[in-house]
Amino acid sequence: AIAIPSLLFGLAHYLPFRAFALKRSIKPDRYVAGALISTTVFPAIFMGVNLIFQSLVPGWIMHIFLNCSVGLYFRYLRPAFGQTTY
Repeated sequence: AIAIPSLLFGLAHYLPFRAFALKRSIKPDRYVAGALISTTVFPAIFMGVNLIFQSLVPGWIMHIFLNCSVGLYFRYLRPAFGQTTY
């Protein structure tokens, strides 16, 4: 029940990212594999936590922290290390 929806969610997020990477000449093995793995693994973890706690709230909280951490990384950490291009 968790594996198939997670895989479908991962593909739905992976395919547009792959098109973006190809358009920008980003090496597929650099980011695209990570995009597929993270968009498949994180939903599985969220759904597992939701099933354990019988509530959507823990998954929402984890999702908020994940989104905030990615946003903070791209806003502050990546430019601080001189990585401004994708």
